[in-house]
Order: sequence, then C-alpha cells, then structure tokens
Amino acid sequence: MRSRLVVFVSIVQAILLLAHWFVYSTVAHFWGDLAPSWVVKLTFALLSVSFVAASLRGWYSYHPLVRFWYLISAIWLGFASFFMLASVVSWIVYGLSIVAGLGWRPAWIADAAFTAAAAAGLYGLLNAAWPPRGAHLGYVA
Repeated sequence: MRSRLVVFVSIVQAILLLAHWFVYSTVAHFWGDLAPSWVVKLTFALLSVSFVAASLRGWYSYHPLVRFWYLISAIWLGFASFFMLASVVSWIVYGLSIVAGLGWRPAWIADAAFTAAAAAGLYGLLNAAWPPRGAHLGYVA
C-alpha cells in the first residue's frame, strides 16, 4: 500500500514540476530580463513542491501553521493552473503572430495572457470565499 502512495505522489509531483517548468520557460522567453534571477528560479522550484509537501505534512498534522501552509499552497496551485493556460495561450498567439506577420511583441502577448490568468484566479478565489446566497442549498437566489 505504501509503495502505491509513493508512486502516486511521485507522478503528481513530476506533473507539477513539468507544469512549473513550462510556466517558467514561458516567463523566461516572453520576459527575458526577469527569469535569469536566482530568486525567480528558486521561487518556481519551491512553489512546484509546495502543494505536495503541504498535503503530506497536513496528513499527519492539524497544526494551524501546517493548515495555513496548505491553504496558501492550494491557492497557488489554483493560480498556477491559470498560469499554465496563459503559457499555452501565449505560445499559440505568439506562433500565430509570426505566421500572420503581425509582429506582436512577445512581452505584450504574455502581459495580456498572464493578466487574464491572474484576473481569473482572483475571481475564482473571491467566488470560493464568498459564494452566492443560497449556493449551499443547491440554488442561487
């Protein structure tokens, strides 16, 4: 049973590492001056393992700091999913811009995609924090 958990956690962590690497690579390409910083690299590395580590630690502890760590890492994972989508959209729009000869600046494309992703993440966070009246009853008043 324990070996299945190790395999599952390893697969999930590998997926999260790849997703964070892809977002980092997109940031590095579209906003080149930001990415070489060791702080950015370290931040992406820590964020990529934060959810799995918090989940495993939270499995054995109900300490308020562990719960807070889990909450923050879960919020980040939600934003990271939107940033992953923004990365995909950035590359697609960039490729279409090149093919169509539009000459759009890569930073502008990423600015638009990542701003939309951050807005969607913020909307999701606010919607989760303050659901519509009556939503817990299965209907919206």
